[in-house]
Amino acid sequence: MSRSDASQNRHQESEKWVAVQKKAFTHWVNRQLAKREEHIDDLAIDLSNGVKLISLVEILTKENVQQKWTKRAVMKAHKITNCVIALGHLRAHGVSHLTISAENFVDCKPDELQFLLGFCWQLLRTFQDVGGGGKSSSFENSLLEWLRQMTSGYADVDLSNGFKSTSIQDGKAWLALVNEFKSGLLDYKSFSSENREHNCATAFNLAEEHLNVPSLIDPAELAAGQTSDKNIVLYLSLLHNAWKEMNQGLSKDDLQRRIAELEEAIRKLTLENEELRNRKNQMNLSIGKLSENLNVLNESIVTVENNRDEISTNLFELQDKYETEKAAFEQQLRMLSEQIKMSSAGSDEQQAQLKNQIQEAIRDRDALIEELRKLREGLQLENEEMLKKNQLLGRKLVDLKKAREGIENDLCAKQELEGQYINDLRKKLLQHVYDMHNWKVFLEQNKDYDSEGLHIVMEGVLADLSFKEQVITLENAIQEETEILARLTAENKVVPAPTSDGSKPEKAIKSSAKSSGGRTKK
Repeated sequence: MSRSDASQNRHQESEKWVAVQKKAFTHWVNRQLAKREEHIDDLAIDLSNGVKLISLVEILTKENVQQKWTKRAVMKAHKITNCVIALGHLRAHGVSHLTISAENFVDCKPDELQFLLGFCWQLLRTFQDVGGGGKSSSFENSLLEWLRQMTSGYADVDLSNGFKSTSIQDGKAWLALVNEFKSGLLDYKSFSSENREHNCATAFNLAEEHLNVPSLIDPAELAAGQTSDKNIVLYLSLLHNAWKEMNQGLSKDDLQRRIAELEEAIRKLTLENEELRNRKNQMNLSIGKLSENLNVLNESIVTVENNRDEISTNLFELQDKYETEKAAFEQQLRMLSEQIKMSSAGSDEQQAQLKNQIQEAIRDRDALIEELRKLREGLQLENEEMLKKNQLLGRKLVDLKKAREGIENDLCAKQELEGQYINDLRKKLLQHVYDMHNWKVFLEQNKDYDSEGLHIVMEGVLADLSFKEQVITLENAIQEETEILARLTAENKVVPAPTSDGSKPEKAIKSSAKSSGGRTKK
């Protein structure tokens, strides 16, 4: 590649990165200005007169600018003055080392856009409290720690290599994060880590459609590991900002509605549990009956095999007896023949008598042979019938074993579903308790009040309880927090109105910090 081509590629990458930053910071500024129902279309042009810039810094610092400024700035001098006041207000609130001047805002030249983007980066790092990595942690590490906490329940998400981790490049981390925002938006288990680009594209599209977070990353580049850490940090910061907005500012009606929804969910789960318990008992009865039938069949098979062995033994004995008696009859015939020869000179009467005896002996022999033949045929038929019954019983035994395995698999699936219901309910309850605690902050704002420790039922405790005991434990947790909310509502009938910039009064903010105790969602 020639130097000119390399220079051209760097220029294109720089322009692409500038466009991504401009899109991201326009979105971030609008999310802040929306608190005063204000909006910008172009980041450089709409901040150039200083009016929207002053609104932005007042929202971020939660304090109005005290100096007089021009709300309808037309002249350049008025615009510069507004921007100077806005920058001075930021410095007064600890934002130092600003690399942009008032003239950079007012002139809004294309080659000076980098100053504006750097200014937005500084505001984002200063005022977006991630709170995931401690006070000494950097902005990037805090965002990464927040992502780890959000995806901790997904065994296949590994972020051990930071923003270069495989789970970020194959899209599994983004899918898990979107699923945590709104459960049910996607079927997480249906996504394979081998379909990297598809996973990333799906997660970014869902975030833009349902969370109003613009897509800043090319799925193909991310899947190939070509996306810079700065791009990932910028996109992740917008997702974190959306998460904060979604989990704060719930009204009392919202809390009561969510309590009612959780109570209804508990009632349905209780009914489902009773139905599952009844079906489990029925299945146990069916398994018991099948086991009894299986034992009977095994006994029948043993009996048939014993009968077959007995018949075979009798057949062999009859065959031996036939051979023995046959030899005896033949011996008698030879003896009679010899007697006939010896007495051939005897009287006719003796000869006739001997002939009759010979014929009678022959008939007895033939009758015995016929009886033995019929007995042999009968035994052979009975043996064949026994073999057929044995084969039929074997097939029935196989069918019964398959039926038993099916019932046992169905029972295991029901037990797993029961555990999943309890886990989902526990997550919803934890979210409910967290929201109720946020509401208690506003109820406690008119007095110094040490908030009682939240009664959070952890997964390790629930795991040792039966399903019914788990439901009762979760109901008690809801009832406990509801009683605390009712008492605080009665003690705080009047809540001070917010200030003109939409922020809470200073005393309420201090009370909120004191009562929250630094707790974070687990």
